[in-house]
Amino acid sequence: MKHLSKCLSMILATLLLAACLSVGASAAAGGVTVTNPYAGVNWETYGAYRGNLHTHSTLSDGGTNFSEMVEHHYDLGYDFLAMTDHGTVDRSWTQLNSAWLLKTVMDLVESGDRTSTPLTQARWEEISTGADRDDRGMLRVPFGIEHNPTSLSDSHVNSFFADVGHGLLGGTFDYETPVREVDRAGGLCVLNHVGRYTNQDGEVPTDAYEGLVSSYHIFKMQRLLEKYPALLGLDINSKRDGETRNDRKLWDKLLMNLAPSGRQVFALATSDTHSLDGSDTGFIWALMPVNNAENLKACLRKGAFFAAAHDIKNPAELAQWAGETGLTLGEAWSANRQALKPMITNITEQGGEIRLTVENDLAVHWISDGKVIATGPFIDLNDCEGLGAYVRAEVFGLGGVLYTQAFLLEYEGVPGGKSVPWYFVDLGGILAVFRRVALWFM
Repeated sequence: MKHLSKCLSMILATLLLAACLSVGASAAAGGVTVTNPYAGVNWETYGAYRGNLHTHSTLSDGGTNFSEMVEHHYDLGYDFLAMTDHGTVDRSWTQLNSAWLLKTVMDLVESGDRTSTPLTQARWEEISTGADRDDRGMLRVPFGIEHNPTSLSDSHVNSFFADVGHGLLGGTFDYETPVREVDRAGGLCVLNHVGRYTNQDGEVPTDAYEGLVSSYHIFKMQRLLEKYPALLGLDINSKRDGETRNDRKLWDKLLMNLAPSGRQVFALATSDTHSLDGSDTGFIWALMPVNNAENLKACLRKGAFFAAAHDIKNPAELAQWAGETGLTLGEAWSANRQALKPMITNITEQGGEIRLTVENDLAVHWISDGKVIATGPFIDLNDCEGLGAYVRAEVFGLGGVLYTQAFLLEYEGVPGGKSVPWYFVDLGGILAVFRRVALWFM
């Protein structure tokens, strides 16, 4: 089916004309105005709360009992957790909500003990209040779900804060239906491990997301980002990064097209946890005054969070760091998974100058239009070669990598982005129409 997906994408991609390439400015004339996603953070009083927004259990295709998976993250010190079983809205940790048909099928095709047990009310109260963890409770992210459980192209969408999609099978190539419904319901959503859907997980990094076929996928996602405010962005580092190893490049391409119009594209990292040994590979740090659902939703909307991951599978990315860190792909990093995680404890921005206060770091890179334009915790945007309409930072350490969200930029001569062509056709939309018609006659 993956080859079918690629062939169909190529057919549609031939309809796209080559768009003009944006040329980065060599320096920002007349000063730079920065839209800082962290502007509202009070660095003295806010906490940095760690959480995973992509987690599975035996309610779908996970191999670990629901309650055991929750307990495991609590033991790891997580501050919030979204249980996102396929086609199954998480409405409670004490009274499990099962999509019976999906679970029945999963239980038949998956091996091992498929028991799913909830938390007791007493244990839920302990975990939510942190009664046995120095009063540091773990927040249940409301209504977590991974949509499109039966999609042959794996066009998966995670959503939160909206009771949408329970028991729905979903459609091949169709991102838009779940995104639209989540947007209508006032929730938030993210595109999952898109490297698998775009067939870019196996590409040579220099070739990934280039050419007409990739233009189709880029415009498809760009269109959704432009239409639906609920869509935060995409998961740029999922599991141990095998599927997403080129997706930081996709993130940059979307930012190049959308940042000039002021549309953010946020990046998340997740563990996409299916088993205990697969947990804690990717997560986010949410910067909030208090750890509750209202603050988390506001934090995600504003982009006041960092994506973080232990693993990176793209050798081209690691090569950029090798001279500064000595780390290479494989053992050199994996052996340090328990090392202190890199962290940013303060960000100041004034007059186009951005300064990060960093901990446990080996190197800091500033990236614009997909290229490293500066290194170190300080950057003066008024004097940068290759500056585009955004800049973002990556902090590398023995314990992994930390990604800031993009700082959007305005200045004289700022490059413009590419627009979605008027003749663009989304294959998922076509199939969604046929599916709705078929269901109407059933």
